[in-house]
Formats: sequence, structure tokens, C-alpha cells
Amino acid sequence: MKEKQSTKLSVEKIAVVLLAIIVLGTPISLRGIDGLDGSDPYFNQRLAEMIEKDKLPDIDPLSFTSRPFFYPIGTPITLYYIEKIVPENIALNFLPLLAGVLVVLMLFSILKSFGFNDKLILIANTFLVFSPPFIYNFSVFSSFTIPFFLNALAIYLFLKNKPVYRNASVLIFLLIPFFGYVHVIFSLIFMILYGLKKIKNVKLLIIGILLLTGLAYFSQLSSGLFFGSVEDRGILLRITSEFGGNFGISIFSILILFFGLRYLWKNKYAHKEVYLSLIVLFLLFLFNQRAGIYLTVFMAPIISMGILEINNSKWESGIIKYLTVILLISGLIFSGLSFLSKIPQLPPSEDVINGLEFIKERSNPGDVVFSHYTNGVLINSIAARPNVLDINSAYAPGVKERVKDSEILFYLRDFEGAKQMLERYNIKYIFITPNMKNGLVWNEPEEGLLFVLEFSGNNFKRVYNNNDVEVWRVNFLQEL
Repeated sequence: MKEKQSTKLSVEKIAVVLLAIIVLGTPISLRGIDGLDGSDPYFNQRLAEMIEKDKLPDIDPLSFTSRPFFYPIGTPITLYYIEKIVPENIALNFLPLLAGVLVVLMLFSILKSFGFNDKLILIANTFLVFSPPFIYNFSVFSSFTIPFFLNALAIYLFLKNKPVYRNASVLIFLLIPFFGYVHVIFSLIFMILYGLKKIKNVKLLIIGILLLTGLAYFSQLSSGLFFGSVEDRGILLRITSEFGGNFGISIFSILILFFGLRYLWKNKYAHKEVYLSLIVLFLLFLFNQRAGIYLTVFMAPIISMGILEINNSKWESGIIKYLTVILLISGLIFSGLSFLSKIPQLPPSEDVINGLEFIKERSNPGDVVFSHYTNGVLINSIAARPNVLDINSAYAPGVKERVKDSEILFYLRDFEGAKQMLERYNIKYIFITPNMKNGLVWNEPEEGLLFVLEFSGNNFKRVYNNNDVEVWRVNFLQEL
């Protein structure tokens, strides 16, 4: 009987792994191994190249027209050494896929160690594979791809009985701070709330916690508490999206989560560490939306309990119960498939890449390029030119003033006002994408700065135009 159960689990594990390979491999098959989706791979690649040239530089001369190099160094250093072994395009495309599949495999063992039965583990892993945060971070090389994998690996080894595995896990945990404070917090949650239950050598655990806490302090200094986006979004939009976003949590998963928590609450405070961990990860998610991947993996087993709770509950109508379960499960799967279909549409498009390469070829290395802040990383990475604003805001000079000035410049309709603002930041080129003219910034053809560019004589010249990707040169600031 045990042999049959073991065989069944192995088959289910293989099925989920194959599912993960298909889901995570779909974006690669669509874009090809020479293409990249999203700005994250370009950002990490640029930092890796900076480390290669200058070891650890003091400043980033391109972001925010020169800002301190206070990025978490773990990912770019890791990428730098990996690319010494495999080509750049292979590393950026297949490393996330490999890491994601290994995370799924390790999660089977991790959840088993915490006493979950095979059915719950199967549902939890399937949910994780179809969750948008997981799909994004393991089909796109993001700043969370490697540290999330390392956290999973450290926990996997930590739960093994052999001392050599636990010693190895401590070493991995001590590497986590170099990837940023978010990952340290997840490590500490595990070590403090769960480590004491799984290790006999309490002194070793306490030493590990103290070391990790100390390193977390230095990690925070080097990455900034609000390392992430200058975007000011509503709390509700941070938490949910219609069917799940890059980092958001789908409404379907939140609904099922409540049923999972209801199941746990049957034992009242017996699972207080789960409630506390969930609250901490939720608050962390509010501060940094990218932390949604950690919230998602923690929610996965609770959601699996929620699905079984719904299925085992007594309903007046069995048909309505099964239809409800099917609807909720379908919603979870559709949220992943919906996001999966959007990955090939992530910037940069081929037209945007061509426009940025034009700037690189036709401009001088120090020429500042102005655009919407979401294009800032691409301006740095593809055009290799300084920007005025991008999504990385930690320790950047005058962030609030730059955001305010950018908004003002976008909607100015008089040349003198625009001239003053352009001179303030020494902007030589203006880069405009189709989505900027379709709601991201403007809604009308001659709104704000678009009017100034078009009707200010020779002060501006459109030097590139391809499928509404435009590059305007600021003539009055060009060197003679």
C-alpha cells in the first residue's frame, strides 16, 4: 500500500514538474533565446557589466543622472560569474526556468516536512505554478529569481536531519542579505518561527539568527527600505488585480485563502505562528509589491486547505458546491494563463529597442534622455544614456522633486516653461512610446509637451519616428 502511495506521489510530482516546465518555458518559446521580456533582465545585465568593468563602483552614472550605487549586489555578482560559464542569452533565459522547476521540487519536500498530506502538497504546488508572481519571477530574470531560489534551497537543507545539510543551509542563509532586505525578512520568519521546532542545536540557531539580523542591517543600508518603485499606487491596487498581475494577488486566491484560514482557526491559536507570518508578509507586500512572490508561496498551502475546506463543507446543493469549487479553481488557473499571455507584451517591444538603439548611435554618452519613469531602466540599459527618472528610487537624489518636475514637464504647453525645465536637468533627448500617448501620460494628440514639441519651431526636431516610437532632439541645448 505504501509502495502504491509512493508511486502515486512520484507520478503527481512528475506531472507538476512537467506543468512547471511548460508554463515557465512558454515565454521562452515565444520570444526565442535571443529575446528578453520586461526591463528586469536588462537592468540586472547592466549592473553585472558594471561590476565586470569596475568591480563594485561607487556610483551609477546612468540612473538618475548619477546616483550612489546602493543596489543589492547579490544578483549582479551571481549573474556576472554565471555568464563566465554560459552565454548571456542562455543565462538570462534558462536560469529562471531551471530555478523555478527546482523550487517546485523542493517545495514537495518542504511541505512534507511540515506535515502536509500528499493531496494538499499537490494542490499547493499547482497553485504556485499558476500564480502570476511565480510565473513572472521564473520566466523573467528578475532581482527576486536567485534569492527566492536560495531561500527555498536554504529551507530545504535546513529541514534535513543531517548536520552537513544544516550547516550548508546556514551558509546560504548568510548570503541572503546581499540580495536585499526583503529576502532577509523571509529568512528570519522561517528561522525564528519554525527553526526552533526543527533543530536540536538551539545555540547554532541563535547564532545564525544574530548573524542574519546583523547582516540585515547592512543589507538595508545598501538597498534602501523602499528600493523598488517611485510609483504611488493605492493600497487596494497593490494587493489585488482582476486576475492577478506581475506581483499582485488574484481575487480568487484571496477568497479561497479565507476558507483556508477558517480551517486553521478550528484549532484556534495552535497555528499562531502562521497568522503572524502571514501578517508580516502582507505588510511587507504593502511596502514592496515585488514581495508578492513570498506572500504567494506562503499562501499556497493555506489555499490548498481552503479548497479542501470548501469541498468538504456541507452544502444544501451538491451541484452548487462543485460548481463553486470548479469556478474558484478555474479562476486561479485562469489568472496564471491570463498573465502568461501578457508576458510577450511586456516592454520593450522591437520598436522601442530600435528607438533606444538609435539614441545610442546618434547621441553623446552623457546626453540625458527624458521619458516616463517606466522607460528609465531601458534608457540606461539599451541606449546606455542617463535618465531623469526610473523605477529605482532608493538613495536617488531629489526623487520627490524629480517626480513633480516630470509631471509638470509632461503637461506644460508653453515653450518658456518647458525650456526652463529642460535646462534644469540638461535634457538633450525626449523619448516617447505609444503607451505614453495612449493613456500612460497623454490622451490627446497635442496635449501638454506634445504641443510644445510640435509647434516650437526649430527648438525641437523629431529625429526618429517608427510606429509611434518617437525621439525628439532638444536643439537649443545641443553642443555647437
